[in-house]
Amino acid sequence: MFALLAIACSKPDIPDRETDDSTSLADSIGEDSGQTDSGEVDTGPWDRDEDSYTSEVDCDDRDPDVNPGADEVFDGTDNDCDGVVDAQGSYSATIPISARGWFENTPYDFELQCPATMERALIDFELQVVCEIPADDSWGRKLLGATLTMTPDDPYLWELDAWSGTLIIESSEGWDTGAAATLQWTDMEQAVLSISLDTAWLDATGKGTLKR
Repeated sequence: MFALLAIACSKPDIPDRETDDSTSLADSIGEDSGQTDSGEVDTGPWDRDEDSYTSEVDCDDRDPDVNPGADEVFDGTDNDCDGVVDAQGSYSATIPISARGWFENTPYDFELQCPATMERALIDFELQVVCEIPADDSWGRKLLGATLTMTPDDPYLWELDAWSGTLIIESSEGWDTGAAATLQWTDMEQAVLSISLDTAWLDATGKGTLKR
């Protein structure tokens, strides 16, 4: 009886799985060790994308269109490996603005020279245009105030090389209005700002190039 129980409860012997000494596919396609045919290890530098620039200076050695000799284009990539993506940086200019205001149906014209500064990031920017009206221009100060400050209402760049939207014009006298504006990068170094305002009491136009 005990012998039968021992046989029934004994664990069946499972033969050992054969050991496979062959190299797995994952091992066979692993990273390059850099070992040459002579047995020496090649530590680089390499030119994997074959664009004539080695990995020492090529910031993306897997893309032949990215290297120190490439032209920077508006694509969100540092094409020329200078550490700057597209047109990022500081810009400045003096924007000439012509303004016309009305007082009791009489027009008054003003020619303003307005310093402008801009900080450009990849997908947005900060722009400010400031127009100072001379103290001896009494009608200019009555109609415009001592200072006009212009800033974009929404400075998001839906296109990397252009923006169109509204510039909010604020007067030091306490009023504000919106002007249609465009900002177009003609290249990586400069952008053309255009301003147009047409209302019943004030018109303004301006165009100038901000340079980096």
